[in-house]
This record gives sequence, structure tokens and C-alpha cells, in this order.
Amino acid sequence: MLKDLVKRSEFWTEHHRVPCQGDSIPRPFEAIPNWRSVVSGKDILEIGPGEGRQSVAMRPLARTYSVADISPRVLQLPQHAAGERHLIRNYATDDLGTKYDVICFWYVLHHVLRSEVDAFFDFVRRHLRRGGAVLFNSPHAVAEEYLADGEGNGCETTMWTADQVRWHARRHGFRVVSEEDRAANCLLFHMVADGGSPASRHEAPSTAAMRRTAAGLMREGTQLNLGGGAAWKHDGWTNLEYDLGYDLAISGLADFETGSADRLFCSHSLEHMPIEAARRLVSDAWRVLKPGGVLRLVLPDCEAFVRAWRGGRDSGRDSDFYAGNACLTPHFKGETDCLRHMGGNPASFDKPSRIGHYFFWDRYSLTWLLVCAGFEMIYESRFGESRDPAMREVATMDPASGMPLRGFDNPLTRPISVYIEAVR
Repeated sequence: MLKDLVKRSEFWTEHHRVPCQGDSIPRPFEAIPNWRSVVSGKDILEIGPGEGRQSVAMRPLARTYSVADISPRVLQLPQHAAGERHLIRNYATDDLGTKYDVICFWYVLHHVLRSEVDAFFDFVRRHLRRGGAVLFNSPHAVAEEYLADGEGNGCETTMWTADQVRWHARRHGFRVVSEEDRAANCLLFHMVADGGSPASRHEAPSTAAMRRTAAGLMREGTQLNLGGGAAWKHDGWTNLEYDLGYDLAISGLADFETGSADRLFCSHSLEHMPIEAARRLVSDAWRVLKPGGVLRLVLPDCEAFVRAWRGGRDSGRDSDFYAGNACLTPHFKGETDCLRHMGGNPASFDKPSRIGHYFFWDRYSLTWLLVCAGFEMIYESRFGESRDPAMREVATMDPASGMPLRGFDNPLTRPISVYIEAVR
């Protein structure tokens, strides 16, 4: 990441006038409801201020107005001399020494590489006061060719979709207050920071800390939910969730002792992992389960999606499977678009789709995966009908977020899911 920042810093030092800036939307924040009340009398930090076109309207309303950039030349422009100026060298480690009520960045996010976006959002979160607001916009990725990273030379390195932005927002402790798809496919967001310490809530724990956590779980009756969502809690269960600091794609279950778990539940998580990470996790599951222990897998069902898509093509319209499902229609432009992105990135299987999926599993590929891991007793299951009574309680959902609070099989994803169980 540091190398990429240096490269782009050199680019902006040489070309501090933003390419094609004349095509950008002037004063995009004016489309944010009550934007004046959000910024008036507040301490504001603008990241990537360019030539100051956006700050002209916001600076007079602010109590203080500071800027931060990766380019020394941008910071030296006279229009930025009225407030504090901060040079960003490393999103992951830089500390500006103060916190702000509002942090904004206009036409900046698409210059952030996909590999550094987590560090970027952590940088924002670290410098935002409790309950503070984040205002920003970004060109909207509307075609597959925009989903690949560029060369990191300062020009459109990463085009983001609305779903991707929302996902990163939740992951880093932000709540979306308003969003809008503006002209020229430009997304506009107003977010606020929920309470809590970002260091404790959002930074991945060290390997040593992870091992201490695992050691604490290695007790009689260990039951693990592999990626249950940040709000999920169930008596006697432990939730290994990314948003809570446990990255299954990296750590898997490597730190858990052999034969230490009674049961494992994994719903709509495996498709968010590269295939190799999914293979490691399922192999870990076989090792960690006690003899007779059950692994329950629930995923989007490739077979069902393809069957419905074929039926829709035969009828000349989107199938009822797609058109009647509120989990799908808000995120796609039609059933073909849904089929292409549910299973992975059409442009590259090494990168996630715009909804974060890497691969499209079904009963056959999952059976193959489980057999490769060492399982022999494998069978299809159905919604709410686990072989293990401890995993039969249907999930209770949060009506606001649509995320599970407790329980197991999610009723909202029932029509699109395949259920597979394997016994150790």
C-alpha cells in the first residue's frame, strides 16, 4: 500500500490539476438533505481537496476546516492555507492528532485501490468523533470492465458499486443515512459513525490474540457459527464473524484444536471466500469437528438460479424466482445480471463480484468440496430441518437491517438457498 501511495503522490505532485475535473458535478453535497445543518459550526476535514472547488461553499459554514492529501503540492496551494494541512503517508498508521465532526472526500474513493480501501476507511473512522458524519461521492461502477483495479497512477483505479460501498460502510462501523445515484452515475453518500472504539471493533486481532480467543473456546460443547453477521448471538454459540474481528478467509479454523467442536453452522458465508480459502475452511471443519459432529452449509444455489434463468428465457421475461424475490431485485438490473454476479466477478474469478461473491456453489460442487475435505456422510437437507436438533431453530431477523439476530436458517434467503450437511 505504501508503494502505491508514493506512486500516486508523485502523480499528483506532477499533475495536481485533476484530469477531466471540468466534467465532475459541482458542489455534489448540495443534493444531501439538510447538508448545511450537517456541516454548520463543525470541525471538518476534507481528504483529497484538489483545487478547493468543493471547500469554497463549505468552509464559510465550518468552525474549522482542515485538509489532508497524499500530495505535498496540493497542500501547498494557497486556497488551502486557511486551515490545518496534513500530508498522508500511510492510511494504516497515520495519526493526524485530532478528530473531526465531519470528514468529506469528493471524487476521491475511485482513486483508492481495492487492496487499501480497508485501511482508507479505518483512517476515516479513526479521525471521526463519535456520531460524526462522513460525506462523499464516487463514480458508480455500471459495467464489468470498471470492476478491475487500474495501475494506481492516480486515474480511476477502482470503480465502486453502491452495494460495495454499503458493505464497507457496515464493516467499518458506519450507518448510511442517505444515498443517491446522481447524474453521470455518481453515487452520493451521507453516513454517520456508530458508537464504539474502531480499534477494538474493526481492526483485525493479532495472531497471538486470535489464538487466545481460540484457546478460550476449546472447551466441552464448542459450537461455532462461521460468519453469522455482526448482530448474531445465540446461547452457547460463538460467532466467528469478520465484522467482529475474525477473518475466516485468512485464519480459517487453524487455531482450533482437532476434535474440539460439536457442531458448525455456516450460512451465506462460503461464497464470499476465494475457492482456495473455502477449501481450507471446509478441511479445517472436518479436522475440528468431533466424531459425529455436524457441519451445516447454506449457500445461494447455483442450480436453482440457472434453472430459473432458463425458464425465464423460454418465457421471454424474468422468472418469478427472480422477480418475486426482494433479496435480489434491488441489487441487479435483471435476471441475467443477477446470474452473472451472484457467482463471482464475470471479469475475473480472482476478484469478488460487486456483491462480494467469488463462486457459485450447488449441491454437486459442495459435495465434491466436502468429499475432498474427508467427509463421507453427506446429504441434502431442507430449510429448518437439520439432522442436528441444535440447529433447527429458524433465525430471528432484525427488521431494520434484514440481518439475523439469533437462530439459524434465514427465512429471507430460503427460496434461493441450498442446504447441505456433513457428519464427521
